[in-house]
Amino acid sequence: MDDIAAIETITRNCFRSFSGFRNAELIDDGRIFGVMSHVPISFFSGIATSDIDESEVEGVIDRFREKRCAFRWWITPSTRPHKLAPILASYGMRHAYDAPGMAADLTTAPLDAPSPAELTIRHLTKAEELTDWLEVFMPVFSRSAEEGAIWMDSFAQCGFGPSAGWQHFVGYVDGKAVATTSVLTVGALAGVYNVATLAEARGRGIGSAVTRVAMRYARDAGATQAALQSTELGYGVYQSLGFVQHCDLTLYDWHP
Repeated sequence: MDDIAAIETITRNCFRSFSGFRNAELIDDGRIFGVMSHVPISFFSGIATSDIDESEVEGVIDRFREKRCAFRWWITPSTRPHKLAPILASYGMRHAYDAPGMAADLTTAPLDAPSPAELTIRHLTKAEELTDWLEVFMPVFSRSAEEGAIWMDSFAQCGFGPSAGWQHFVGYVDGKAVATTSVLTVGALAGVYNVATLAEARGRGIGSAVTRVAMRYARDAGATQAALQSTELGYGVYQSLGFVQHCDLTLYDWHP
């Protein structure tokens, strides 16, 4: 698929992966796609793509609000209605951030560079190992300690092992977890998520190395293309891994 379609599709794949959660509701009528997972963190619920009229936006928001479900709404190149951002803001949704949408060809991406000698990378195989992943992810993304159990339970529901779509990787230096990357592989497309490196470990190629391992895993699992939403801090890292920006994305969210 073309690169913009890949960037939009990873968000659909992400939300679809949460549709198997306890009590989750998939939203897919051909014009709007998302999920209501009922997890109290907006990462796990929301609208990935929409092709609706302005008059229908309030009804979609009310569907989440009536069940007090935290959620997010992605604005991508194909989003309709046009100028959705001010409409969402008018209904009380918060502008979370803007992000470059990037894609890479996994068949040509430079994924064979050696990792730093001091780095050990572990591919997580069971939910209990997410405690190390959380030791990096939570502080880097300024998540509260109370959220840790929710993230662990949510990714545990996604499953582990070779058949699971989600795979998680942790980098260690001297036995301490210092970097993470997660990858969601669906067919030929991989979505790269949760790339984080503790401040004291940055600038040494550690985050790049852990992400390369995750990308190689996806490539070996059959993916030929990868996509992600970049942070400002990670943009240069992703470029070095073969990612190219193809669009701009905007995220709005709502919490009860």
